[in-house]
Amino acid sequence: PKQFLDLAGKPVLQHTLELFLSLDGISQVVLVIAPEFQKEEPWKSLQADNSKLIFAKPGKERQDSVLSGMQEVDKDAPVV
Repeated sequence: PKQFLDLAGKPVLQHTLELFLSLDGISQVVLVIAPEFQKEEPWKSLQADNSKLIFAKPGKERQDSVLSGMQEVDKDAPVV
């Protein structure tokens, strides 16, 4: 996937996640990603190092993936 392409020594997605995870106003980041990728680096380490990062499994269709991600959002989140 394009988001896994290298940019300045890291996957593009890693740059994005690190930025969002560093923001004080962000309490949770839900990443919808296939289970086989969840176990790979750098995603595995990012989640281990940051409790804000939550994985959700993708669905058969895009709408199923969105639903899966939304189901992982904290019920008390003021903004999604």
